[in-house]
Amino acid sequence: MVIEIKVQPKSSRNEIVAKHGKITVRVTSPPEAGKANATVLALLAKWLKVAVSDLSFVLGKTSRTKLVAMPDELEPLFRSKLAELELGRSQTSGG
Repeated sequence: MVIEIKVQPKSSRNEIVAKHGKITVRVTSPPEAGKANATVLALLAKWLKVAVSDLSFVLGKTSRTKLVAMPDELEPLFRSKLAELELGRSQTSGG
């Protein structure tokens, strides 16, 4: 399964938000030397309760819009978590 996300580096906090099926991952890390990318994958992994190694970038390592691959068996979990976010609950991790 591949999902599209938008990343906002140098944000005030680490969080995942969703609106109309679009996911935005806000991270406090700067977009330098892969720091923001590492934080994005760590935050997504924590949100889905999977290992970071289960997630990888397919496209967009150097852009704000990225494609993230995950095992197909995570699709039901992902859809459930996305529905929670759509209801207005952000997933925040201190930062």
